[in-house]
Parts: sequence; structure tokens; C-alpha cells
Amino acid sequence: MQKPTIFLTGATGLVGSHILYELVLKKKFVKVLVRNANVAKKEIDTIFNWYSENSSHLLNFVTFIEGDLNDSVILMDCLNEIETVYHCAALVSTKKEDAWKMLKINGEGTANIVNCCLLSKVSLLLYVSSIATLDGIENILITEEFFNKEEAYISAYSLSKRVAEKEVWRGIEEGLKAVIINPSIIIGPSVKKSGIIYLIERVKRGLKFYTNGKSGYVYVKDVAFISISLVEKNIHSERFIINAENIEAKEIINKIAKKLGLTTSFKLVPKWMLNLLIVFSSIVYLFTHKSRFLNSTALKLSTQRKEYDNTKIKSLLGFNFTSIDKALSETIEILKIKN
Repeated sequence: MQKPTIFLTGATGLVGSHILYELVLKKKFVKVLVRNANVAKKEIDTIFNWYSENSSHLLNFVTFIEGDLNDSVILMDCLNEIETVYHCAALVSTKKEDAWKMLKINGEGTANIVNCCLLSKVSLLLYVSSIATLDGIENILITEEFFNKEEAYISAYSLSKRVAEKEVWRGIEEGLKAVIINPSIIIGPSVKKSGIIYLIERVKRGLKFYTNGKSGYVYVKDVAFISISLVEKNIHSERFIINAENIEAKEIINKIAKKLGLTTSFKLVPKWMLNLLIVFSSIVYLFTHKSRFLNSTALKLSTQRKEYDNTKIKSLLGFNFTSIDKALSETIEILKIKN
């Protein structure tokens, strides 16, 4: 088998799996870092099967290496003769108890990637960050210039991704060619319970309420296409917001309900009720130690009203984003989430 010249982390995640699929479709040989090769092969085979009847053939383009981001020895071995790195792996959580783990994986793990890329003379690193690192005032269109200040703490996740981005910029200053993308809320099928899949299932089970939040949404296929395009065009020392549409929480829930064939009427949940649920969730956690089903971080994120600008990436690539209606339809169809 031909030696891979591409290395990818987060291969079983939402973004990483779709970038991997698009790469192997181009007959690119890719090396991926996973915790358990057997489990990862099954999950990636499932994902490839959603789009192709020849998934076993496509898997022949993938080399699986077991390890984690915090093992620099394994990373250096992985990057031997590698030209391009797609760093998609991340831990996403709103739980306070996961704060240290996110800093370890998202922050320190990215620092290790950057250091190893520098030592291995990697030609280009693409880092998948998040709009969580972008600060901005409500009702003001947020651009790539709105990088979060240290005091603008939103969540442990946003802090960990902010730390990771700083490591990438540090790498750029030291001579590494790297590019950062900041996707908004990503819609797409995954073998893992991503945020949008969880929301779809909640609506299917009879969700009745919505918050007054607003945010950006984008289809995972668009994120994968843009990521590969930036690498192929050798774009570096830049960041790009990847966002298709800015949508109210009520609208996104209504769109999901419509795709599921539901005629449910939704109501705006009062903030006092959300605060009461946080207190109740904390009491349950105190006595049972089960994960909180709602916390102050999740509440803050769900009630934020943010809009994100996509002018920069559209101008560079001349790209037309997939509509969120189509993204939801295809995601629900692939996952067979039916009423």
C-alpha cells in the first residue's frame, strides 16, 4: 500500500469522519490516530456506508494508529513523511467536571500537534476550531476579528479551544504553515451523539419548548469541502468562519419538526423556569452524582443571540453553502430518524 502523506485526528467524529471520506474518495492515503483501531474501523465503516456501497474498498486507503494526542512519541512517529495534517479531534462538553480534561485534550493536545508538525517539517496544518472562540456583542455580525479576550469567559470548552488556537498561532510565528477554521453549529450524521442529533431526537420524543437563542448553522459536508479546498489552495496564516445561516432557536426546532412530519406547537420557555431546572439538576447531582441534565453554562449558551459573517470564506472560494433545510433533510434521512 502507498505510504500516507496525510494525517488526520478525530476520524470518528462528525467533522473528521467527513473530511476523511472526501479524502479517500480522491484516492488519498490517510493515516488516522484513534484510541481503539477495531472500534474506529467499525464506526468509520458505518459512516462510509451512508454514502458509498464500496466502504470496504475505501477503508483500504486508511491506516489506523492507536494512541492519543498527549503522547508526543506516537505523534512524531505518525508524522513521519506526512505533508498535511487535519487536526479535528476535540472533547466537547458543557460540564464543569470536564474542564480539566478539555484543557488537556483540546489545549495541550493541540500544542503537541503543533510542536510535532514543526519538528517533522509538515507542509500545512488545518485546525478545526469553533465559533466558541469568537467573542461579540449580540445583534452585531461577528467576523474573524472577534477573537475572545481572556476575561470574556463563556465556558470551559471555549477556553480550551481558545488555548488551542493560541498554540496554532504560536506555531505560525515559529514558521509552521497553518490555517484555522471556525465552524458554527454543525449539522450532519454521526455515529456519536452530536448536539444536533440530540436535538433531533428530543424533538422526536416530544420537546415542547425553545429558548430565545440565535446562532449560526452549517452542513458538515460544507465544512469538509472547505477544509480540503483550503489545504489544496495552500491557504495559511488565516482563520475563516464557516457558517451557512444564522437561525433563531425556534426556527431550527420548527424545521426539525417539519422534517419529522410533526405538527407540534412550541412555546418559549421562561428564563425563571430554566434557572429552576438548573437548581433541580444540581440537587439531583448532589444525591446521585449523575451528570447534570442542565447547567448554567448550557443555559447561557442556549440563550445567546449571535450572528456570524461568512463573507471572507465565500469571497475566497466563491462558495455557496448548502441550505440548512437540505442539511437537516439529508441528516434525518441518513440516520433514519422518522416519526
